Amino acid sequence: MGMEEERRLAFVAVTRAQQGLYLSCANGRNFDGAPRYPSRFVLDIGDELLEYTEPLPEGLVKETRQYIARSAARLPQDWAQSLLPVGTRVRHVILGDGTITATDTDKGRYTIQFDELPTPRQLAAKVKLVPLKETEHRD
Repeated sequence: MGMEEERRLAFVAVTRAQQGLYLSCANGRNFDGAPRYPSRFVLDIGDELLEYTEPLPEGLVKETRQYIARSAARLPQDWAQSLLPVGTRVRHVILGDGTITATDTDKGRYTIQFDELPTPRQLAAKVKLVPLKETEHRD
């Protein structure tokens, strides 16, 4: 799903709320070590339409907007061709060895089933993964 389709779905969800809409966010970091930012779609809503229980820190909003601009600028037009193919064995510095089970070119991410985890994880395509040769095994 492309960014515009994702934006459209977010808009539909927000406009269908009948009595109220509650949005929340989580602080911290993602599996790939990237900070968690507020949704780019929430930032598109005018402040006059939002009521905060705790306002977003101005620095966080500024950093989020900068992150959105940087991430869009970093992706070359043909970046999807550089994704590793499904079935590739890879190594992640924290999560260990795993197999790519799916790629999402619209969102720029992999779904990977790591050997030591019971469920697959989705990671940004920009995360550092080392492709493994078939003969390589982790000791």
